[in-house]
Amino acid sequence: DFGLLLLLIPVPLIIIKKVFRFCCMAAFIIWAFGCLFFVPGYLLTSFWLFLLGIFTRSIGGVIMNVAANAYATLLGDPEGAERRINFVQAFSRVGYAIVPVLATKMIYQGSEVRFHLPYLAIMLALILIAVLMMLSDMPTMKNEAVENFNLRAMFTESTFHKHLFWGIFAMSFYVGAEASIAGFFISYLKTVNHFSDDGSATYLTLYNIMATVMGFLAIIILRYTKGYKLVTWFGCGIILLFGVIVITNNPYNGILLIAIGGLLGPMFPTIFGLAIDQLQDFTN
Repeated sequence: DFGLLLLLIPVPLIIIKKVFRFCCMAAFIIWAFGCLFFVPGYLLTSFWLFLLGIFTRSIGGVIMNVAANAYATLLGDPEGAERRINFVQAFSRVGYAIVPVLATKMIYQGSEVRFHLPYLAIMLALILIAVLMMLSDMPTMKNEAVENFNLRAMFTESTFHKHLFWGIFAMSFYVGAEASIAGFFISYLKTVNHFSDDGSATYLTLYNIMATVMGFLAIIILRYTKGYKLVTWFGCGIILLFGVIVITNNPYNGILLIAIGGLLGPMFPTIFGLAIDQLQDFTN
């Protein structure tokens, strides 16, 4: 995690010097290369190869998250940026929902644990997407106005955009909330509500499905309301549901957690879109 934190400084500087499409393709290839490490790691039973694979894969993930979300906001009318990011992020929610089921079938075969197979499948998919992106006519989005951009300029100009400044804080709280929910979800249901392992896992899958569904619905909702209103209403709903879960211990708390998943679904893309709204050349 510390290594990835350090990458957040050079990655924007790399992106600003290159076109967005190039950065996305590079991210896919790095991600795929990281997945490849799991094959020798499996064959050699090497813990260090696993770590190297995870670290390399994560580098690709950092570049992708920074480049792809900003790229999505630039591909069209600025007024629809939040809807486009919600559309992009909704597909990641689909992955969260279906991958546990598919990966389990691929990994467990009798007494054998073939954990490298999902990574092989991901690697092939990433390479295919990179090739399709290379052959496509997607715009490059090279911003000539910031050719001499540097780290000092990035920090200095960021202080001029208050919605970007506060958006960073909002995003940090969101990430902490979602990571905490996912991390404690199963253990909470097992220890407090006495759910079984399978029951807890099923509720977690439903949580991700609800987040997926609401992510797609948010695309429609944002046609009729502003992004900041959606964040406010959904945020208050999350606080209310958390309050009920904290002060009560009833068998319906699992359902409330699923409902929280629905309210959290559109949060990341909407906050991201609001934070980088109307930044003009500084969007990159």
